[in-house]
Amino acid sequence: MVTAGAGIAVAAFAPGPVAFCLVSSLVGLGTGVFSTHVGPLFMAACPSGAVGRAHAVLTLSQWLPLLVANPVIGVLARAHPVSVLLLLWGAGACAAGAAALGTRAFRTAVLSGGTRRGEQEPETG
Repeated sequence: MVTAGAGIAVAAFAPGPVAFCLVSSLVGLGTGVFSTHVGPLFMAACPSGAVGRAHAVLTLSQWLPLLVANPVIGVLARAHPVSVLLLLWGAGACAAGAAALGTRAFRTAVLSGGTRRGEQEPETG
């Protein structure tokens, strides 16, 4: 998220559409890396009987902030230049990334060999 936040903030200074698109790719890459690291950790920690519900919560947690942020961005866009909004948005994303990096659980998390917590691996042989 720090990468995505930095990309959003840099987008405020993009000199043209090509540069803006390149910076947007960096934003997508940063967000994708964050999501593909946090999502599996969340899903691996949920009980096997609640995978569907856990996935729904994970999806909701990704989309719910947009329901709030999009109208707020629209209102702010009427009063401020886009560059100011991009800088604020980038700062917020960087803060979220820094908060995640500051959390010991995220820094030290490791997916176990494919088994869910509380389950045993199937015996082979």
